[in-house]
Parts: sequence; C-alpha cells; structure tokens
Amino acid sequence: MADDTEKTVRKKLFEDISLQSKESLDLSRLDDGVVPGAKIHGYISKNKRRYEKSSVHTALYEGKSVNVNHPSEEELRSTRFYESRFGWIEGPFTEKPDGVYGTLRFNPKHALAEGFKWWVRNKPDKVGLSQNAYGEVFEGRDGEVVRDITEVYSVDLVADPATTGGLFEGVSLAKEIATALGVP
Repeated sequence: MADDTEKTVRKKLFEDISLQSKESLDLSRLDDGVVPGAKIHGYISKNKRRYEKSSVHTALYEGKSVNVNHPSEEELRSTRFYESRFGWIEGPFTEKPDGVYGTLRFNPKHALAEGFKWWVRNKPDKVGLSQNAYGEVFEGRDGEVVRDITEVYSVDLVADPATTGGLFEGVSLAKEIATALGVP
C-alpha cells in the first residue's frame, strides 16, 4: 500500500499473461470456441510491475473483446480493425494466488482459429492474453505498483506473453498472420 508521499499517476497498461500449462486447461470445448480456465490477469509482471490484488476488478473484464495483437498506432487513435476481433472474455471468474481466471470465448470460424487451437493444444504457454487498460500506478521500491485498474478496453491475444520490452510488452504475431488477416 502506498503512503501519502507516493505520487499516483494514471497510466496505460499492456500486460501479457500466458494461457496456462496444457495440463491445467480444459480443452473439451475448444472446437466450439470455448477456453474455460484461461488466465485473464496476473498479479506479478515480468516488466517489474506488481498489481495489488484489490486493483483487479473482475467486472471490468466481463464481456471485453479479445483482439489479435495490441492496437496499432492508427487503431489507438480510432477503432480496432474488424479482422482483429477474435472473441471475448466472460465469467465466472476465479481468483487464485497468482491471478484471475475466466473463460475465453472465440469465433471458431475466425481466420486464425485453427492455428490458435493448435497452440492451445500443443504449447499454450507460447500464446497469451494481454490487457489493454488504464490504471492508477505509483513507483514502489522494486518497480511500479498498480493500485487500481480503472478501465479495461480489451484483452488482446499476443504471441509472446513472456516478453519484457517495456510498458507495451506484447510482440506482434508473425508477418504471415498479419498477411492472412489482410492487415498491412
């Protein structure tokens, strides 16, 4: 908890979370576009950011769109491309010591659905979810501390959930995927 001398600022938060290990995911409804037990949000970030457990409000994630990749600079100024819409997040949510889990629902007819299902079945730690959100942040002893997530715009599907390249951590999917989507 911050004391009164620590300055809290509103900050854009892109956080990457892997789906989980293959053994802990329920894959029985994957072909129908349902991934129950997906990790929606973690409390510790590899970019030296920590989330107070009270900062994560599951109601902010209910029904949020899941898009392919983080928004481009152009999309940050306007709206997301239709082709990037992959699915949505829904509860019930489960809070565990390492984060919040819920259900990822996706369009099984999306151009990337078959590839996504392959990754989930074979190596789910290589794809993940990354929030596109705003929160109240202060500088702690060991890095940033998020006191409160105030807005969640979307939860994005990213290729490299373990990357730590700064605030905008997600690494875009391969050029072949962008080409398949018809996105420049």
